[in-house]
Amino acid sequence: MSSLFRLPAVCAVVIMVSLFLSACGQDIAEGHLIIARAKQDNGKLREALSEYNAAIASDSLNADALFERAALRDSLEDRPGAIEDYSRVLKLRPNDTDAYINRGICLGSRGKLDDALNDFEMAVHLAPNYSSSYLNRGVCLERMHRYDSARADYNHAIKLDPTDPEGFHYRGLLESDMGNYPESIKDQTQAISLVPTMARAFLARANSRFMIQDFQGSLRDCDTALRYDADNYYIYGHRAMTKFGLRDYPGVIRDCDSVIKHEPGYAIPYQIRRDARKMLGDSAGSASDGRIADSLDNVENSSESK
Repeated sequence: MSSLFRLPAVCAVVIMVSLFLSACGQDIAEGHLIIARAKQDNGKLREALSEYNAAIASDSLNADALFERAALRDSLEDRPGAIEDYSRVLKLRPNDTDAYINRGICLGSRGKLDDALNDFEMAVHLAPNYSSSYLNRGVCLERMHRYDSARADYNHAIKLDPTDPEGFHYRGLLESDMGNYPESIKDQTQAISLVPTMARAFLARANSRFMIQDFQGSLRDCDTALRYDADNYYIYGHRAMTKFGLRDYPGVIRDCDSVIKHEPGYAIPYQIRRDARKMLGDSAGSASDGRIADSLDNVENSSESK
């Protein structure tokens, strides 16, 4: 009989110990989380990841730690890991709009557009006045070639937050893809007025100006983009094409050299430099670039056919 009276006391002790250990685990997790944030702020991303892992090992229900680890995994290009963490966050916080948006972005980056669209639809449902939900759904719809729907989402994102340059930037990219270059230039100009250091907007406007053969305007935009993003070899590549339009063939070669230094396995800069060298009468150099470009093209085509 005495054992029957001890059972409740034993259960109470177990519960108290469990609560104590849980509280300790939460405190330990918070400590690791603070360290992880500090290391991430200092650019020590791998060390930060280890601290996030320790925080989650101590408290597997810490949604903040899971969310922040997901974002870090995404920045480290571990998209499957980021998707897994965002999914765990959503089990704990099923109304977390940002988790849906971020998971959707990760899914989209892996080509899972239908799944990404489902996440963005949920984000719109949860936060109908949140411009980011519409902006990201618009990007997804555009990738699915649903251009009218994408434009409608960009328009709505801009209506909700006309101070966000991203809505104008992405709508401008869509207009450029559709061949509406004056409209694209207008949108990128608006984005630049909101963030004057936005190199992506200068590059996009440079592309549209190039397409209407405003080579001087395109060159100015490329130069400005490089002022704010000097290591972006895409800008050098576009400026090389612009300089070709201006018949600045030595300038074309210099910019192609910059691209090739960063991306030697990319055929297009060799093709552009080949043509510039041909215009300068450098037959040997032109032929050499042509052979390299052809070999890289063959590798790219072989990879695509697999």
